[in-house]
Amino acid sequence: MTSRENLIAMISDASKEAQGFRVRQDFSDYTDSELRAELAEWHRWAEVMADVYEAEAQQQAWQAAEAAELAAVSQSYYCDLADALEA
Repeated sequence: MTSRENLIAMISDASKEAQGFRVRQDFSDYTDSELRAELAEWHRWAEVMADVYEAEAQQQAWQAAEAAELAAVSQSYYCDLADALEA
């Protein structure tokens, strides 16, 4: 594999990491310098998306914890209410 083919393969890999699918683009008119710049841009995009995915995971974890806490409070309330009605 040539250096140029290697750069194109790395762009393909980085684009998949950043957006979940591989970029389909004709790079035949790109210079090696332009390919390196394109690769750098995909790496930056992948870093941004990793931060987004992490924030989304934290938000989902927080929502799950809140839902569990609400369920526990509700259950406790209804148990107390049932006890009061039985008394």
